[in-house]
Amino acid sequence: MSEILTYEEIAVCAKASYDLGVKKIKLTGGEPLIRKHIFKLVEMLSKIGFKDISLTTNGSLLTLYVNHLKNTGLSRVTVSLDTLDPQKFKQITRFDNIKDVTRSFDALDAVRFANTKINTVVMRNYNLEWIENLLKFALTRNYKIRFIEYMPSDYNKGFKQNFVSIDEVKTIIEKHHILKPTTYYKTNVPSKYYMLENTTYIVFTLIQSIKIKPRQHKLLDNNIHQPFSNIGG
Repeated sequence: MSEILTYEEIAVCAKASYDLGVKKIKLTGGEPLIRKHIFKLVEMLSKIGFKDISLTTNGSLLTLYVNHLKNTGLSRVTVSLDTLDPQKFKQITRFDNIKDVTRSFDALDAVRFANTKINTVVMRNYNLEWIENLLKFALTRNYKIRFIEYMPSDYNKGFKQNFVSIDEVKTIIEKHHILKPTTYYKTNVPSKYYMLENTTYIVFTLIQSIKIKPRQHKLLDNNIHQPFSNIGG
């Protein structure tokens, strides 16, 4: 556990970055909400001066902390969600708590978080048929959704069988919607942004994966892609 930075150490690094001109910061993981009192770190970052503090989470613990996160200065939240089907969810995550995740969206809306996003990794044998349902779910709540290619690595043994290209995802969506590409929003991510007909905001993003080979580390194991991490501090 000594290799995990304390909140004070993270704040020192963040302050140095802020002084060099970095004005946005994201808390991610693993699962950041398993760190005890994560909202205290958000408060530290807010006091440094960051006006855009975001968090990516699997949503399973979000309802417990959403008020504290909002009150201490968190700007926005991205929730990883690959399916709305309880059985598929359990198969992908090995946890049986999809209700906790879906309730997290109600909690975010209740405290008026803006610009909520959903991240969906598309896998052929797990959630390909859920693309349209997830898109509709995002539309209903005025969220943005990002469909992400399954990332190849040494740990994803079923990569070839489950890989779905962003072009195929686009084709599936076009069966039900007229797409309007936009270049209004730019990032450093290899991504494409779309609005749907009769919408006035970017509804979904297609993000292309990058070939990586994870650095060997004692904290990494064969469950590296599992969205629920057991590593915390």
